[in-house]
Order: sequence, then structure tokens, then C-alpha cells
Amino acid sequence: MDISVFSRVAAVSKAGMVNIFVLALCATGAVFLVYWFCGFAGPVNLSLCPIRRNRLPVYLPFVLMAVWVVVVFDALMIIDPAVAQLPPWRQEVFRYLALSVVELVLIVIFICFAWRSFARRLAGFGLTPRTIVRDFVAALINLVSVLPLVLLGIWLAIYLGRLLVGPDFQMQTNEGLAVVTENPQPLLRVLMFVFLILIAPVFEEMLFRGILQSVMRGLTTRPWEAIVITSAVFALSHPHTHLPALFALSCCMGYAYEKSGSLLRPIFIHALFNAASITAALVS
Repeated sequence: MDISVFSRVAAVSKAGMVNIFVLALCATGAVFLVYWFCGFAGPVNLSLCPIRRNRLPVYLPFVLMAVWVVVVFDALMIIDPAVAQLPPWRQEVFRYLALSVVELVLIVIFICFAWRSFARRLAGFGLTPRTIVRDFVAALINLVSVLPLVLLGIWLAIYLGRLLVGPDFQMQTNEGLAVVTENPQPLLRVLMFVFLILIAPVFEEMLFRGILQSVMRGLTTRPWEAIVITSAVFALSHPHTHLPALFALSCCMGYAYEKSGSLLRPIFIHALFNAASITAALVS
């Protein structure tokens, strides 16, 4: 029996173990969801959550999104021709270094707006170091709870895609995940892990949950309306085939923000989800 047979057997065994683990997580998540609906009145109990008092202009989130898109586009227009002669993986290093710098600068700007605009400054924004451990544990539970809905969203996207496009329909691969799986170079992988697990979750949660959802909550005064609007915008900012799954995940992160008042909780959910996605992509 040659080595290729052993490789196939190992691959099948590994895939089986991964499937069992995912099924166990989904079963656990389903139990958590049922307990949430029955034991904690589900989504109804958000009605008692206070509004985060702030002086953010209604147009600010959309201006910041436009600035983000324009600056990233301009930065890549400058970098791509400059590194065109380099190997592809080195090109990705420079591209994601630029994206990291842009998002880090914008994170500082978000913090400045929060400091000036929220009652109780950064604490009112939801950045309180004292709650880190509690928020991490709660984020892990929340992520497991929403996992069945996320996988249902993936199944729905595939079902509708095959129904509308045909049997050859394929889910779009997240660009960052594709870079990680297709390039084994340690330098690029470390950079991608830092970007996907640390920088991107902090940036996106500050923008979408901290700023946009806070503005929407002030306009509607109803937490679930703010969560749904924010989640729709969040999902639409990603590949369209990911929309159902990311909408469910975003609603979970929005709920966690409203329920706890801590922005660290959705940041941890986002980071854990990205870390799990990278791990699953590398294992598969």
C-alpha cells in the first residue's frame, strides 16, 4: 500500500473528526438558544437596555465608511503597481500591511470620536478593561449559541445559489482566508493572523457596532431595529454569498453589545469567529 492511500485514509479520518466536532458544537449551540428563549425571555429582554447617550451625528458612520473605502482603494492603487514585480505572496504582504495601517489609523480616529461624543467617554462607548474576562467567556458562549444559525445561513446561501445559478454554484471564498490557505510563508501567515484576528474585528466592531448601531439606537429607540439595520449594512459590506450567515452572526454581536453595554464582547465574538474560520480552512 503506497503513501497516497495512507494520506487519503488520514484525510477522511480528519474530515470525520471535524464533522463530529462541528455537530457537537451545533447541538450545544441549539441547547443554548433554547435556554436563551425560554430562560431569558429571548430577544424581549433587550427592551430594558438603556440607550448609550452620545452626540454622534447621524451622517458620521456613513462618512467614515466612505473614507475607509476611498483610502483603502487609493492605497492599493499606489501599492499594487509598485510591488507588481515581486512574488505574489510578497505582494500580499505589502497589501495587508497597508490595510493594517489604514485600519489602525481609523481605530484611533474612532476612539477620538468616542472620547468626545459618548457620555462617560470610552466607558460609555463600551471599552472597559475591567470586564475583559467576563466578556471573553460570554463571547465564547454567544458564538457557540449562534453557530447553528450561521451554518443554516451558509446552507441557505448554497441552496439558493444552486437553485438560481445551477449545480456549479460555489460560495465565494473570503479574500483573507484565501490568502492564508494559499500561501504557506510564515511572514504572510503571521501578518494575516494579526490582521484577521486582532485588527479587523476591533476596526469593524468599533465602526458597525460602536458607532453605527449607537447612532441607529438613538434614532429608533428600539434596540432590535438598530441591530437589524446595522447587521444588514455589515452583511452587505462582505461577499454577497455570505450575507445570510453574516447577518445572523452580526445580530448576535449586536445583541451582545446592547445586552452588556460592552464593545469588548462583540469584538471577542468577531475575533473568535475569524480564528475558528482560519482554523477550519487550514484543517480542511
